Amino acid sequence: MNIPLPSQHQAKEKSPAAYTRKIGSCMTYRSDIVWIDITDKSQDILTLIKTHKDIEYFPVCASKIDAVIGIAGARDYLQSRLETPPPNLQKILTKPLFIPESQTIEHTLELLNEHKANAACVIDEYGGIEGFVTKNGLLNSLFNRSVQTTSNTERQTATQADGSIIVNAQMSLDEVQALQLLEDMERSPAEEYYTLAGYLLAHFDAIPQPGDSIDTGSYICTVLSMNGQRIDQVAIKKKN
Repeated sequence: MNIPLPSQHQAKEKSPAAYTRKIGSCMTYRSDIVWIDITDKSQDILTLIKTHKDIEYFPVCASKIDAVIGIAGARDYLQSRLETPPPNLQKILTKPLFIPESQTIEHTLELLNEHKANAACVIDEYGGIEGFVTKNGLLNSLFNRSVQTTSNTERQTATQADGSIIVNAQMSLDEVQALQLLEDMERSPAEEYYTLAGYLLAHFDAIPQPGDSIDTGSYICTVLSMNGQRIDQVAIKKKN
């Protein structure tokens, strides 16, 4: 039996405050995105879809996650395999929609409706892929927000012997502060960043290197690793 998804109106009534949050609070993080390479063989794609039965839509990329060329629906792909001859992957792709991480959930849903899209890629200030969202995922996330746990946040952290906390730089600032870190950080409504990486990039004079750090007042944030021009992991340590 199919369980009906909540409507956009129901989701807004259920959680009006969450509706105006930035899209980063509901996206699948870059490191967790399951994507298809345009050169993948049909059997490999079928195996991927079977392995990830809970995923409705997949970004299709040219060799790397930042080169998204389209979105493939799992159901669309499976149905295309029944045709004779089956069309190639390119034929079933929908045009990718790119949304800045600073966008609100409300406006993201409006854009998805406007473009008749079911999924979108979330991009950072440099145009790199920050995350991935689906329309159904956003609505369900809003509707069920009251029963969500912090397990997703906790699995992105690790505590070191010196007391510093290693975090995924793609975490939202709200998630970081929910861990009782950087609680004294000053934030302005006009600021365009939403993630910890965005905050750090806004305060470095140039693209940082591993080992670079900033003093937030009560904490020292040290970049541990980079992925190209993207900050990957950060150590946050409270000052004595």
